[in-house]
Amino acid sequence: MRKLTLAALLACLLSGCAPSPSADSGALGVAPEFELQRIAGGDLKSADLKGKVVVIDFWATWCDPCKEEVPSYNQLADSIPPGAAMVSIAMDSGSFEQVKEWVGKLGIQYPVLMGKDNIDEKFGGLRGYPTTFVVGKDWKIYKKYEGLVVKKQELIQRDIAMLLASS
Repeated sequence: MRKLTLAALLACLLSGCAPSPSADSGALGVAPEFELQRIAGGDLKSADLKGKVVVIDFWATWCDPCKEEVPSYNQLADSIPPGAAMVSIAMDSGSFEQVKEWVGKLGIQYPVLMGKDNIDEKFGGLRGYPTTFVVGKDWKIYKKYEGLVVKKQELIQRDIAMLLASS
């Protein structure tokens, strides 16, 4: 029994900080309104993103799978076409200064926001980190990726292309 429990725990750790990697698709509801502080300075409002296809990644500084995704997300952010944007929201990660330090250490090249005001609950709740949402120009959530998903960057690029083409 002890070996079975250990094996289950190891499998969970290897798959991410979420219970199991998955991707939900189809309209999952409307994304919430928010105004969050940017690590680079100033605030970002959801109204600033409306009319674009937006990738919103929830992560934490203590989450190793979240850190693993940074290089592929840097590539994704570099390749995002006009009409699309990417932001990340740091949750449960300490102070503004601690998150800012991690952004520098990890070399994150896309906007990072400080999570607050139960923003995770407003997105329908998160089972763990990383959790990434793809939001359409109509501000509806079209995809939710939980945990480390194989070829997530490619899947998100396809999601963006499909949503940009459908408008």
